[in-house]
Amino acid sequence: MGCRSIKYFTAVYWFVFGMFINVGNDIISKYIKLHFFEITFFRFLFASIVLIPVIFYRDRKVLFSNISIHLTRGIILFLATTSWTYGLSTIHLTAATAISSSIPLIILVLSIIFLQERIVWQRWLAVILGLAGIIITLNPGSDEFDNKIVILLLSALLFAILDIINKKIVCKKSILIMLLYSSVVVTALSFIPMVVYWISPCFFELFLLMILGINSNLILFCILKAFLLVDISALATYRYLELLISYIASYLIFDQLPQSTILYGGIIIVSSIIFIIKSEYKN
Repeated sequence: MGCRSIKYFTAVYWFVFGMFINVGNDIISKYIKLHFFEITFFRFLFASIVLIPVIFYRDRKVLFSNISIHLTRGIILFLATTSWTYGLSTIHLTAATAISSSIPLIILVLSIIFLQERIVWQRWLAVILGLAGIIITLNPGSDEFDNKIVILLLSALLFAILDIINKKIVCKKSILIMLLYSSVVVTALSFIPMVVYWISPCFFELFLLMILGINSNLILFCILKAFLLVDISALATYRYLELLISYIASYLIFDQLPQSTILYGGIIIVSSIIFIIKSEYKN
């Protein structure tokens, strides 16, 4: 296996590991019966608390550089996270994850425009196949289709934009600084809405919120490590794995059996992932 292959599969490892943690966070967010603004506030408050001592020990010299770009990232993350947490509280976990899987197609388009990446036909085919699987999974023509997915689609668009920004600056900025500013800005923006919709959390809910915060840092850390190694478009298809993980989690934790359309869509998604793995390995 050559050096490029090692870099590619190392990036895939980081990216997929982040997807596993992300599904775990979705499960916790769905379990906690607090307002979505309160969940967002505590999630990123704990994320900030964990990071601040590390930052002051390692990267305090560059703490106040390029504040404007970090503020922009934080605002986009706030809008994406709050809309996602709200949507997650209203619809099935698997359906929500399926919607988030529209991110790869958005990323492919944005990476051409803003990152000048050259997208080979195999990546386009894999993403389009995966998107077909997502459409089958959501079954938009059925009576069970929920109009609230529009909010989740908006969240997916914002997360895709954030991925593009992160890819563009990750080689120039400290990963820890990027993590800290994201958490601090979201914490500040969610404070007033959190006070308005305050519900006193119990000790166990605070513990889960702390886990959410730690996991949030791990998710972004894994994604940024992957972006350092390969083009963002090379990883886009692997986001579909998150949907398959949520299938299993929904059954094991919430005892929710997937519908037949979800299973058929999952087969197509798995096929697209196998196709892109073989294609990237050959290239």
